[in-house]
Amino acid sequence: LDVTEGGLAALVRLCNGDMRKALNILQSTHMASQQITEEAVYLCTGNPLPKDIEQISYWLLNESFADSFKRIQNLSFIIRLVLFVLLL
Repeated sequence: LDVTEGGLAALVRLCNGDMRKALNILQSTHMASQQITEEAVYLCTGNPLPKDIEQISYWLLNESFADSFKRIQNLSFIIRLVLFVLLL
């Protein structure tokens, strides 16, 4: 398997110590992508990327609520994530 350090870190972060979950994520990611990277792991599991969460946090802390909400809606449309999942 071709696993990057970021991919391994994402796998560990998302499995929360559950080896069965780690193996399932690893298998699913490998089937979807030949290289297991951080982005591939997050996209395969449907979790938002940490950089997207950081961007959302920045908007919420530094812009008006209306502008933040619009930007989050646009981001969720672009990366095909449900707004509810982003806010969890």
